[in-house]
Amino acid sequence: MRTFLIVGALMLLGGCGTFRAKNDASEGAYYFAQNDFKNSTRHFHKAVRADPKNTEYLTLLGWSCFKLANYPKAIATFGKLGKMDPKCVDAYTGTGWCYFKQDDYDRAIRWFEKAAKVDPSASDPYSGLGWGHLKKGEADKAEKYFFAALRRGLKYGSGGSAKTDPEAHRGLGYLNFGKRDYPTALRHFKTATILMPDWNDARVKWGDCLAAMEKYMDSLEVYRRSLDYAKSAELYDKLGWTYFRLKDRPSLFGLIEYGGYEGAAREMFKKALAIDPTYASSLSGLAKLSPDKAGKPSP
Repeated sequence: MRTFLIVGALMLLGGCGTFRAKNDASEGAYYFAQNDFKNSTRHFHKAVRADPKNTEYLTLLGWSCFKLANYPKAIATFGKLGKMDPKCVDAYTGTGWCYFKQDDYDRAIRWFEKAAKVDPSASDPYSGLGWGHLKKGEADKAEKYFFAALRRGLKYGSGGSAKTDPEAHRGLGYLNFGKRDYPTALRHFKTATILMPDWNDARVKWGDCLAAMEKYMDSLEVYRRSLDYAKSAELYDKLGWTYFRLKDRPSLFGLIEYGGYEGAAREMFKKALAIDPTYASSLSGLAKLSPDKAGKPSP
């Protein structure tokens, strides 16, 4: 009974529409946190319909549509947000990332520039500018903007001491990996992964840096950890080639089930091919291995 009295009081204070909007926004936030963007978008839509002047709900709807890869709807939503609140940086960064995801880097850069003018202290516009110029092959400009993002990200750190913009760290990781500066790339990928554990691409590139530095045992650990987040032919193939490079070393106890590193390499290549039977790298890897235990050549 007390619950119903509280609900009734909220309705009287804020109106039925406002209460329904808050409830749907809470539901949307829950689903968003669960990466269920279809349901989060549905609930944020309801919240906006119930309280159409609420810019917070409109912002959440825009990002939810973005996560759902419904870029036209996200752009339209961010456009409404910008008209309602011209100083809301999300209206501009959101639009910029939508164009970025559609490979329209010039238009994305223009929106990130607008965002930087609206809020010069925000880090996200500068991360976006860094990525836009990186995709255009303009490494020097990209690096400048990524570091600008990190400087602005200081305000989010504990005591103003931590450079916490994860998107800038990920961008600097890719930039330095392309320059074959693997130790620097590794540091940025590792930082990005610590800040955003579900960014598995940064974790895999962390492993790639270790493999490029011939630290194969360390790369195996990172690749295996990546499997907890996503399984792909590419990742199994990376594991296969890492085991392959270790095949002449004495086997560890944990590899007895595979028959040593070579057997582990074979299993990883087979798992890659189970996902994608045409994966050329894994086919090549199997061809380079010696016959299996049954005495038959690898397929």
